[in-house]
Amino acid sequence: MEMLDVYTHDGERTGKLVERGRRYRLGDDEYTMVIHAFIYHRDHGFLIQKRSVTKRVLPGAWCMTMGVVQAGEDSETGMRREVREELGLEIADGQIRNCVRTFNGHKIVDIYLVYTEAEIEDMVLQEEEVEQVCWVSGRELLSRFGGKNTRLHEEYVSCMQRYVHVTHKAEKRRRRRQNAKLAKQGSQG
Repeated sequence: MEMLDVYTHDGERTGKLVERGRRYRLGDDEYTMVIHAFIYHRDHGFLIQKRSVTKRVLPGAWCMTMGVVQAGEDSETGMRREVREELGLEIADGQIRNCVRTFNGHKIVDIYLVYTEAEIEDMVLQEEEVEQVCWVSGRELLSRFGGKNTRLHEEYVSCMQRYVHVTHKAEKRRRRRQNAKLAKQGSQG
């Protein structure tokens, strides 16, 4: 039996618990918390995963790594646990670049930007959760999940666009530094 904390709009625990998967009714200022991890590799892009067809929510859908924050966990701990369980990856402190909080109904949604050097072959997929994974470019991520036909709310899409923009700018800076270093080496040789 997996228990979830109930939070106020400000993200403070109320002391109340609900059981995951059971029907429960939350008050006007009561929320549970979920995380989404945008996992980014500078050479490959963003990691998306295909959910198992046996999942109750979004069976067979392509999405980010996501899950609930269990009772007693904070958001970041929940994100690290979900990534470890679903993908077999450990997230170090320096890999977490940003977190944006948004809301979807009675859910607080913390959306993380996580950098990785891991390759797909390094991942150990949790079969009951994840069927497969692949890398997509920022442009493809936005066209798949941020288009006009999306069911995602505007604030979530805006966060996704910011993460794609930030990673794109970082890549351009990295390439400029790399090219300058190569040019300097060339002029010295």
